[in-house]
Amino acid sequence: MPNQKVHNSYNNNKGSNHSSKKNDNNKKNNKTTEEIVNEVIETYFKDIKADLLSLNDVTKIKTIFSHLEQFVSKTASGLSSSQLRNVYSKILEAKTPIDLQLLRPNLAYVAARNDKLQAKQVMALIDYLIQQVDSDEKQKHFNKVMEAIVAYHKYSTAK
Repeated sequence: MPNQKVHNSYNNNKGSNHSSKKNDNNKKNNKTTEEIVNEVIETYFKDIKADLLSLNDVTKIKTIFSHLEQFVSKTASGLSSSQLRNVYSKILEAKTPIDLQLLRPNLAYVAARNDKLQAKQVMALIDYLIQQVDSDEKQKHFNKVMEAIVAYHKYSTAK
């Protein structure tokens, strides 16, 4: 029994000398995916939230792509082209809405590996859009939205 207390005490203090300052900073800046996506929607897509995957009308398409271009131009520096293209490649490999849903943990992984808020915003938006996909038609529309994100990212990061 006493050994167990020592062991638990050790685990509670492990790494405290080296990482406590870093952990304090992470706690201040650590937001959930839901909090991040809510900020993104409020800032960039407030008026068109319900229509983000509605690519059946030319006027809506123009509006959606205009908002996407603005969003990507502000967040492009957060992700490298290869990071975004890797995500896009996995999305294109998804054959069904269920396959697409199964990619959501990969987005969380990409976001977690990147310290930049812009990367987390892009991944949070993609995650939000995937959650809206519940049919083959919406998946096709989502793929087109992703294609636009990749294209606007390339345009924004071109030298």
